[in-house]
Amino acid sequence: MSNNKQSSVEWLFDQMSNYAAGAVTELNPQEMLEKAKDMHREEITDSYTEGFVGKFVTFEEYYNQQFGGDK
Repeated sequence: MSNNKQSSVEWLFDQMSNYAAGAVTELNPQEMLEKAKDMHREEITDSYTEGFVGKFVTFEEYYNQQFGGDK
C-alpha cells in the first residue's frame, strides 16, 4: 500500500515555486527551509524506526511505499 506522501524536497520546491510566482504564502523562504528540514528529519526518523520494527525491505522498496516510486 502506498501513502504517496510528498517528500520534503517536493514540498519545498512547490512552496518556493509558488513564492517565486508571486503567490501569497504563509511562510517566508527561511521559514520554508526550516520547515523542510524538520520534514526531512521526520522522514529520516521514520525510515530508521521502520528498519527496527521488523519491516525488512530494501531502501528502494521503502521509498516507493512512502513516496510513490522514483521521482
